[in-house]
Amino acid sequence: MNKLSLHNFAVDDISSVCRIIVEEAGKCVIPEAKTHESFAHLNVCYGEFKGSLLRDKASENTSKARAADKRRDDAAVGIFVNLDGMLYSPNAVKRGKAEVLSGRLAKFRGIQELPDTKESSQVISLIAVLDEAENTQLVKDLGLEEFVVELKAAEAEFESLWSDRETDVTAYRNSLAATSLRRRVEASVNRYYDYVFFNAEFSGKPEWRQLQQEIYSRYLTIRQKYNTTKLDEKNVG
Repeated sequence: MNKLSLHNFAVDDISSVCRIIVEEAGKCVIPEAKTHESFAHLNVCYGEFKGSLLRDKASENTSKARAADKRRDDAAVGIFVNLDGMLYSPNAVKRGKAEVLSGRLAKFRGIQELPDTKESSQVISLIAVLDEAENTQLVKDLGLEEFVVELKAAEAEFESLWSDRETDVTAYRNSLAATSLRRRVEASVNRYYDYVFFNAEFSGKPEWRQLQQEIYSRYLTIRQKYNTTKLDEKNVG
């Protein structure tokens, strides 16, 4: 109970433990809980660690991916805006075809508002529907081909750039520099927790015990999922 084992935690969960300690220390009425040098050191390491999680070595790729995302958003919106306009066409044939295609694509309306990866999944499904023989003809008859071509090109570019970005970020997280920072964070977490635990045991102040228990309880909540995973693996085996 006087150590917080983090060695098998995912990086996001280590960050969560740091955040928990900072939050609980911030609520503690004892000034030393927030002014001790071990807390200051933890804050510095936590700040560096958060920065490493957000690190994007492929910043150029990220910028290009955002541009491609904007293009596919515009293309998808363009398809629906033009379809909506043709629903009021005085040409009954065009209006009828627009109604048919609009109905087939209705479930894809608003996909530009989705998070990146979910949007990609929906755009791919939209493209698959548009590529069906009957719908391809409707797209041609309604003059929507340029929007479909743009949608396909933008989605392909986005997928490529996003994949490169994720590869670069993963490579950094597995690098020696990131590993060294992780160890420093783990050490700073337990150094501060040792300080809190010592005071909880020997200071006689109940506020220290409350702080220690709050930190440990929230830590256990995170650790529980790792215990569950091990149990699941054992049962499968």
